[in-house]
Amino acid sequence: MENKDISSKHKFIPPVLRSILKILAWAVLIPVFLVCLAAVLWQLLVVIDRIPKAVACESYGEYTAELLAVGSPDWPFGSQDGQIVLKKNGFSVCRSDFTLRNDGIMMSEDNWDVEWEEDKAVITICGEEQKDKIFLLYYDGLTVVKKTLNEISFSGFVFCMIL
Repeated sequence: MENKDISSKHKFIPPVLRSILKILAWAVLIPVFLVCLAAVLWQLLVVIDRIPKAVACESYGEYTAELLAVGSPDWPFGSQDGQIVLKKNGFSVCRSDFTLRNDGIMMSEDNWDVEWEEDKAVITICGEEQKDKIFLLYYDGLTVVKKTLNEISFSGFVFCMIL
């Protein structure tokens, strides 16, 4: 008996109008669903891209220095964030963040140089569009950052002489 009451309520809506309402409902729901899905996927890609990825690693006895890339270079020719981590037996001793200006090129082992000393690791970060940065990562956890001047290239010297 109740089924007849429910179906009798729908008899007031003509079948053509009922079809139009169904089409409109699906025409709204499907794009809203697709936009929400695209937004969720975009956020996942952004979050996953910001997870530090190991680029290079060098060891000295029980100590290890790691170069980590955080995200991708900014498009089209931007900088890229990075981290240097000093570990002792797999546990982090100290960490330092930096920004690499390398003309939009992904960070690689070519962007760093590691020298080991008695009490510290001396790590030099270099990029095409920046002065070298020297990080002194002491085994006791202290971090010191220094900047150096890049040497004048021979082609730059010749160019200055022509002017």
